Amino acid sequence: SGGGRSYLATCERLSANRWEKLPDMPTARTACAAVCPGSSRLLVTGGRRGYDALSSVELLQRSPTGVWQWRRLAPMLTARWWHDMTLFRGCVIVASEVSAEMFTLPLNDTDPGQWTRLGNLNAASGRTSLAVWAGRIFAFSDNGNVEECSPLKRQASDAKQT
Repeated sequence: SGGGRSYLATCERLSANRWEKLPDMPTARTACAAVCPGSSRLLVTGGRRGYDALSSVELLQRSPTGVWQWRRLAPMLTARWWHDMTLFRGCVIVASEVSAEMFTLPLNDTDPGQWTRLGNLNAASGRTSLAVWAGRIFAFSDNGNVEECSPLKRQASDAKQT
């Protein structure tokens, strides 16, 4: 293992006060981010394996028959580790260090989803955390800076510039 780190593929969920083993992730990793875009789904993005940042995106979902299965989705536009993500208005927002992107979730089992670059974060550096408050997204960086990161505002601004 590069960098002296261990990489995990294991996945578990807490159900009725006990841990339930789920299928292992297709890609073992460290320093990834995860979010639940629904009661029977888990989205895992990026992370690190060896000295390489990952752009991979994997979705764990439960089938109508109750079987849990992983599926690879469209990779992020930027490989990231020690990043954060949050759900916002039906999309997933991912941010790290100086940039952010938005993921439109798949509509069906063959759709890989769609990534859109949101642009740079001016105040962030190092590790970034995201929070949604009053219908707005805020990025907090480990240097103490806070910045509003509104995908809708950025898309409107980008459209005016083109």
